[in-house]
Amino acid sequence: MAITRMDAQMDQFQLEHNVGPLWGADPEQWIDFDRRVFESLGILDLNDSTILQIERAWKKEITEGDYETFTDDAITILKELHARGYILGLVTRRHDNPVASLKRAGLYELFSTVRWTGVRGYAKPNPYSLIMAADDVGVNPWLCAYVGNWVDADVGAATRAEMVPILVTWADPKEAEKAPKHTIVIESLLELLGMFKGSQVSS
Repeated sequence: MAITRMDAQMDQFQLEHNVGPLWGADPEQWIDFDRRVFESLGILDLNDSTILQIERAWKKEITEGDYETFTDDAITILKELHARGYILGLVTRRHDNPVASLKRAGLYELFSTVRWTGVRGYAKPNPYSLIMAADDVGVNPWLCAYVGNWVDADVGAATRAEMVPILVTWADPKEAEKAPKHTIVIESLLELLGMFKGSQVSS
């Protein structure tokens, strides 16, 4: 409940300030919002310097630490699809640039485009990032497939961008029950290798 309330507050904050799609990378941009969060928790005596120190520590953890990692299956599949000639892109709903994480995993060179935004109105399920990624690589969105774990965000964005939506249910099998009829549903990322056997688009 608290997380849902904070997400709603973040959406409202971003809209009130009419922020752009890449807002949030700078820790200083979070001071006002972080203060609202701390005050909602009853913490009223934090100054800007302390809030900024906390935000910088959090940013360092999620951008330089092992906050997120890639599974062995994901690494294998990405390398194989790239070797088969597919143009790969990464689109993620976050406020921070994921390139450093991709480089640490040895995957960055596999992607022809990397797009990210956590800003309401730009972030999934809005199709903005997906359409921009398709434009980056010069491919019509109709010729793209988008793979994700969540119906609301991933399938929603792919559908709005008129891409082929592929839902992987390993994270939550119940997501399959919510998927629209046009969604391709798979249980494991490994199934992608059977679906994409060779590129039809030259890079």
